[in-house]
Amino acid sequence: GSKVESFVRSIATKEAVNVDAPVGVTISPRGEVVIGQMGEISVPNDGLVSFYGASDGKLLLNVETGLSDITALAYSPKSEQLYATDFSWHDTSMGGLFQLVSKREDGKQTVDAKKVTSLDKPTAMAFGEDGTLYITVIGEPGKGKLLKIGPGL
Repeated sequence: GSKVESFVRSIATKEAVNVDAPVGVTISPRGEVVIGQMGEISVPNDGLVSFYGASDGKLLLNVETGLSDITALAYSPKSEQLYATDFSWHDTSMGGLFQLVSKREDGKQTVDAKKVTSLDKPTAMAFGEDGTLYITVIGEPGKGKLLKIGPGL
């Protein structure tokens, strides 16, 4: 098999946005690197989404989401909409799948997190080519599972 020869710190996310926990990562349809920032697990609603240039690692945009603990990000191959899962450590009953809708407010770029469905401790997600969304959830001990949402998002 293939071997990875070395790792290079590509983007200094801590220095760029002053948050310790980059967790979710995806590539936007325009080619930017998009990072979900978890923030402090005991502080609600401090999750961020940061957009970086893929070639130079330059911070292009950093927005508050109102989510607490982003664990995954993915763009729908059908709608090109950005989705996030929120673990919500402080109150896991608030966790779920969210559509992150881009908007402008008072001349500033913002994001509106619209809840698609509640999820019990979501950890990762990926879209299939046909638009099917696969999400892993931890749930209660011994009850972890892979969920599947049909094409349409």
